[in-house]
Amino acid sequence: MEEKTYKRSIESKILNIVLTSILIITAVLGYLSLDFSKRRLTSMLSDSIKGIAGTTASFINAEDILLIMLYSDGIRKRYLSTSSATLSHIYEKLDDSKDKASGDRLNEAIGVYVKYRDLLDNIRRMNNIETPISIHIAEKNGLRMILTSDDIFLAGAVYSVKPEAARALSTGLPQSTGIYRDKDGVWISAYAPVPAVHSRYDKMLVEINYGISSYINRLHKEMRIILVICLLGFFAAAFISHRLVTALVCAIKRLDEAAKGLEEENYSTPIDVKSNDEIGHLADTFEK
Repeated sequence: MEEKTYKRSIESKILNIVLTSILIITAVLGYLSLDFSKRRLTSMLSDSIKGIAGTTASFINAEDILLIMLYSDGIRKRYLSTSSATLSHIYEKLDDSKDKASGDRLNEAIGVYVKYRDLLDNIRRMNNIETPISIHIAEKNGLRMILTSDDIFLAGAVYSVKPEAARALSTGLPQSTGIYRDKDGVWISAYAPVPAVHSRYDKMLVEINYGISSYINRLHKEMRIILVICLLGFFAAAFISHRLVTALVCAIKRLDEAAKGLEEENYSTPIDVKSNDEIGHLADTFEK
């Protein structure tokens, strides 16, 4: 009788099923671990930046910001007319008996500008924020910058309104973006509304852009660790599965050999299978 040959053994079929299942489970667990780490990082940083933005906004007097806006052209001219001195130095050099006490609104606006710029810079340094903190006024065509913590006069620059900024203006609550990238790095931004005054310029925002490249690098390290753990887990599970499947298939192979003996009319071949399961019952039946 012609002997049949099988392209795939039952051992390879069982191992393929088991290893594929283990691979899928390992991949899903790895993805869920990574997704959880990313969500936790985003939530933690967003809450932190929103808290800083909201606290900063609580220190801002909207009337002072309006004063700076009204005299922004004069502040710019005073700033641009000096080559080396900053506005802080200009304000410090004003004569106390004359300029500061004269009721000159421009000098008052310069003083308010310097005060808030220093406040924003202190908040930035205390919270390890590398980028400037800015204050904007909402207008029809976007957000107009009024002042920033940088020692650079950028008042008057207009920026587009992000959805989170619009939501902060409409709800009156601090809002934050998710993680996003641009040409300068990876960021999370937060916007907090300044307590309003009764004016057509009563919508003001504090903006904080927080660079999180270092956190992302740390997350990538965690990803590599998770990947290594998943691979180790997969190989360990594959090794254990191979041992178990081999032990299971060994009994089946013995039954297959006994079946070949019966096929060759050799009825004296012993079936050495000891198992308390269906395979053992099948072996006993073959013996009988």
